[in-house]
Amino acid sequence: MRMAPYDAQVAWKIEEASSVDNCFELVGPYVEAQPLRLFHGARRDYGRIVSTLDIWAENNSGKDAIDAERHFLESFARDAWPHLDETSRKVIQWAQEKWRTVHNTGTMFVGRHYRLPTRCVDWTRNPWIGLFFACRQSFSKAGVVWWVDNSEFERCVATQWPKAFGVAGNVEDLIEAAFIKGELHDWITGLHYRPEIMERPKVQKASVTIAGRVGIRHDERIASLGLCKCGRVRIPANLKKGVLERLGELGVNGQSLAMGFSHIEDVAHEVAESL
Repeated sequence: MRMAPYDAQVAWKIEEASSVDNCFELVGPYVEAQPLRLFHGARRDYGRIVSTLDIWAENNSGKDAIDAERHFLESFARDAWPHLDETSRKVIQWAQEKWRTVHNTGTMFVGRHYRLPTRCVDWTRNPWIGLFFACRQSFSKAGVVWWVDNSEFERCVATQWPKAFGVAGNVEDLIEAAFIKGELHDWITGLHYRPEIMERPKVQKASVTIAGRVGIRHDERIASLGLCKCGRVRIPANLKKGVLERLGELGVNGQSLAMGFSHIEDVAHEVAESL
């Protein structure tokens, strides 16, 4: 039986917020002890979820994205090192000592949080933080919060491993080895580092999704796993500033999320412009 073509409008049902209060009602309450969903806030409704490395590849046709990824990670680890705090260095060092290269997901995780083009996409366990990232910019455009049920996502992700790696579980080292070697796989998974490791991921309640190759739309691949509990909340442009004011009253703002200027972001930008 032939499967119907992927349609984000069908796979990710859209709920349109009608008021500031309704924005919070639709994304749901935040329960820190038991996060039920993962949220990805986008300042505009692009209709897809792709990584910053995918966007770089679209804007640099003819250049090898896997080679670029290696260059970005190695250059970032070298050039950002003098500016990194001790916790960020520990992430890179731990992965480097284990894998004998800075071209690893540890460097990728650190670099992504300083806006380096990478293969991963940011998510948060806190719906209010998802709202913040959907509303903090592009005030003339609607924002959107994508969400997935955390338990269902993890359960569906596990169904990929027998085909991808020939095993049912314990694939962390296999994923890392494939990433380092530049092997191409059609899978997607969550990537988690200990929350006490870095300040930004800690306060942003962050995790990321990473795909087995460049060119995979994260929304499409997640939907292909058979998830039923997922969707989108669209935030009309005229509600964005009101949402930000409400979030500020709740203590969610750029300062609390460690969004202040960092020299490391300058380094990441220079690295991204070096190819």
